[in-house]
Amino acid sequence: MNDYTVNQVIDTLADFIEPIAGTVWQAQDNRNPMPSDIFCVLTPLRFIRLSAARGIAHDSGNPQTSTMNWTEVRQADIQLDIYGENAGDRSIRVETLFASDYGYSRIKALDERLAPLYASAALQTSM
Repeated sequence: MNDYTVNQVIDTLADFIEPIAGTVWQAQDNRNPMPSDIFCVLTPLRFIRLSAARGIAHDSGNPQTSTMNWTEVRQADIQLDIYGENAGDRSIRVETLFASDYGYSRIKALDERLAPLYASAALQTSM
């Protein structure tokens, strides 16, 4: 069982992004039509393993109640699409803050399990 799910990662990122760029929706499984105002869509793309799995034993002294948990570090590549008025300006704002000390500190304050690694350059593309 994951103790930090994709939905939780999206929720944490949404809490960071919404004040900067507008309401955030999760792509792929939300089954909602696109809004007509200012909004963003977060799409999980891939999850790259960055560490070996490490076992954490919880030995209670009784084989029937002892447990073993596993942990690992993964890089989550998540695409952010921004729509509506001034979308380009809002995307540059997110890119800039995400790659700053403020962005790192703010995201870590929201959930210490998540840390921003990078933000690629904002692109203006077609839908």
